[in-house]
Amino acid sequence: MAAMKFSLFFEMQIADPTRAAEAKLFHDCVEQAVLADEIGYHGIWEVEHHGLYEYSHSSAPEVFLAFVAAKTRHIRIGHGVTLLPFRYNHPIRIAERIATLDILSRGRVSWGTGISSSLVEQVAFECKIDELRAQWLEALEIIPGMWDKDVFSYKGRFFDIAPTQIVPKPVRRPHPPILAACSNPDSTAGIGKLGLG
Repeated sequence: MAAMKFSLFFEMQIADPTRAAEAKLFHDCVEQAVLADEIGYHGIWEVEHHGLYEYSHSSAPEVFLAFVAAKTRHIRIGHGVTLLPFRYNHPIRIAERIATLDILSRGRVSWGTGISSSLVEQVAFECKIDELRAQWLEALEIIPGMWDKDVFSYKGRFFDIAPTQIVPKPVRRPHPPILAACSNPDSTAGIGKLGLG
């Protein structure tokens, strides 16, 4: 019988934020992650949100996760999730950042991705809302190839990437586990077709 695994999930929620309270929140979450590592938790997950005042002050999860990785030894480090359509983050930048974190954490990264259901974020980043899901699925299809191929190129509906050496490469082979946040049947079916968690 497999052992149950426990993780912490950080939204960076805060009521009535001040700069001091916000800073304390970040340091408290780091302390919680370090303690979780010490007592044997399986992983931590950090969200990416923008402009969601009080609900989530986690706009740079890769910085938080790298800081935690440097202070821990065993716990898995997870993006839960990065926002992927390219107005939020271009697929090349995601591939580079996840690989860098995987190297620095010695292969402890799990990468979760999603679209964001928040109109605040979609408007702030000038997204074409009717294209978000298709952009996300196309990006998800190509990122593993960026980690696999020495020189990557691609021409699709949304992305046209000239031959490029996308570096660094993750230490985890063939790549860190990829998971997706899904809130509707179409997304779930698309993720299933890609073989992702």
